Amino acid sequence: MKQLLLIFSLPLFLLASCAKKQGVDKGKTESNILFAANGNGIIHSMDATPDGGCILAIEETPNLDGVILKTDINGNQIWKKRYGGTGYNNIYSVHPTADGGYIACGSTNSKGNANKFADAWILKLNEKGEVEWDTTYGNIADDCFYEVCQTKDNYFYAAGYSSGCTFFALKIDAKGKQIGPSMNGNLGSVCDIANSVTINPFNGNVFFTREVDDRIMAITERKATGGNLFVGQYDYAIDSGSPHFHSNHYFQNLSTVRVIAKPDGYLIGRTLTYSGKSAKIVLMQTDGFFTAKIKWTKSYYLLGNTCLNDMRDDEDGGYIITGGSTNQEATGVYGNFKGKNAFVMKTDNIGKMLWVKYFGSAGNASNGLGIIKRGSQGYLVAGNTVYHEADEIKTFFLKINKKGEVE
Repeated sequence: MKQLLLIFSLPLFLLASCAKKQGVDKGKTESNILFAANGNGIIHSMDATPDGGCILAIEETPNLDGVILKTDINGNQIWKKRYGGTGYNNIYSVHPTADGGYIACGSTNSKGNANKFADAWILKLNEKGEVEWDTTYGNIADDCFYEVCQTKDNYFYAAGYSSGCTFFALKIDAKGKQIGPSMNGNLGSVCDIANSVTINPFNGNVFFTREVDDRIMAITERKATGGNLFVGQYDYAIDSGSPHFHSNHYFQNLSTVRVIAKPDGYLIGRTLTYSGKSAKIVLMQTDGFFTAKIKWTKSYYLLGNTCLNDMRDDEDGGYIITGGSTNQEATGVYGNFKGKNAFVMKTDNIGKMLWVKYFGSAGNASNGLGIIKRGSQGYLVAGNTVYHEADEIKTFFLKINKKGEVE
């Protein structure tokens, strides 16, 4: 029997820029599904948990709290907690940790700077979502972490921006203490923000993607040696007219990026836009570490304007991708266009599309925001649908099998 799990209904809202807030001793448990009846929200992050379920980071208003939700393999809530004080609080990323708990990051102005600028924020949670510790980092202006990852030796790397618009990354220990100096810089003339950090499990290298001047993307890979933060820096980028790496060139207009570490390099998935009028997904496989070579690249338009929101490697060596696609002319990559469909796409190991499935309702805008594997059974997909006439958003979970069919 086909099953669509609609999780919440809420008034339409526009996602604000990076807001921040401080944690409390323990996250506040909420018994309702995802959001209060008068709340607004959007999914920022989704990851698989060792028990086969998933963990999600969600932004909620008007409470302005960061929200983390734990579900089982079917998308049923196990627990939901809110984090933050009296100011603005956003959690942008949450992942399981080796001790059975979770690490999360975002930004907060509920503590830290007395002038109420936002600080970058990291929270360590136990298996029930209770806060073990939370710490803020940054300077006198707005700071934010978009991603945090754990290393095999129980350190963490976090990355985002500092002082409003400067690349910011650091290494911390298992208690949140910073190890060595932070990494700061600006490859552009205006702004340089890290939007992903990946710890390579095969060699321990740290791999960043950076959005530069709101229109180009650079890559930084660094070696992590012993207790040092970074030893050796390698910056690469994509020239807009070529599928090859070039020194001192960048990706053009990269709006969303996901990275999968491979034994011989990285798979990079991104949304590439052209003057805000069209968008496509591009997959690119590098052939090694600290090299300037691309093994292959593939592009996908699907229904027309197409954006990537999440990407995972699959058990057969291929990839599974979710996002949104529409045949309407774009005025912005993530516009809530009527007729926009959430999609799930399956490729082989060199990016050849094997199948694509679309989900949504006529006249409304749907986006696939996160996807995880359910072992050999298939996938769990989370997303939002904007119902324009009702001026509301409904967030859904979909259980689909290995062929993309809704169960």
